[in-house]
Amino acid sequence: MKLFSLSLFIGCSTQTADVIDDPVTSNEIVEETPVEEPITEVDSCISSEDAVGVRFEGVIEYPDGSVGDGSNTRIHMCNNGCTMASWGENGFCYPEGTLSPGIYSFKVVPFGHDNHATPLGFVTIEEENVVLEQPVMVPEFESTSDVVDGVFDAGNGLEIDVVADGFTPYMGGDDFISAVPVDPKEIGLPINGLNPDNIVGMWYLGSFDADVYPSWSFQVKNLDLPVGSTVKILNSSYTDRKWLDVGSATVGEDGILYSDADSGIEILSSILLLKE
Repeated sequence: MKLFSLSLFIGCSTQTADVIDDPVTSNEIVEETPVEEPITEVDSCISSEDAVGVRFEGVIEYPDGSVGDGSNTRIHMCNNGCTMASWGENGFCYPEGTLSPGIYSFKVVPFGHDNHATPLGFVTIEEENVVLEQPVMVPEFESTSDVVDGVFDAGNGLEIDVVADGFTPYMGGDDFISAVPVDPKEIGLPINGLNPDNIVGMWYLGSFDADVYPSWSFQVKNLDLPVGSTVKILNSSYTDRKWLDVGSATVGEDGILYSDADSGIEILSSILLLKE
């Protein structure tokens, strides 16, 4: 007979201790996350009470109704160096004391709007603040072409005789020709002493500040000027900070205004025709 031994297995049970939350006593310090105060943007164009010097300010507008600001526009005021404008809730500004007395090139550079003109005028800073009465309008070009020999229709009757070899873009810029006619009474551009009533035609040209040599001749139709009458041709110069006298134009027997010999467009910028 075989004997079988029984092994007694004793199972061990595991006991889990209860976890008791330990309440915070009155002697312990609870760290609180500090509440951050909202950052308030300061309007750079608000004048301070103790400000000293001359102030210059204005508003920039685009044809689509948008307003110029630091996200889409740069303002250059240049006189032996250039100073960029500050921007505030109500437009651009040069706070008191930013600009010394003198004549400045005033250039509006649109970088948030494609195919728009670069308005160029001139502002004299003296002893009184300068506040532009109208918004400066930045129009879209109506005509654009490659730089090729031939006639370029710049709009509002202006036809430019393009000679491609005479074109030099500003600082290696793009080779193109653009134009848009403008009304000097509506664009808000400071034209530094010129009488808008004597301006018989005005255009913004591009690419901005391209040099043309020899100058390009042109003709203008539908000006309704007497045969034989003469107008002065003025070209705005960013470098010289003034309107350059680039010759004259005379109305022919057919009623068309023709640029005279050794006269014409020298810079693709603002150009205007002034009654003498």
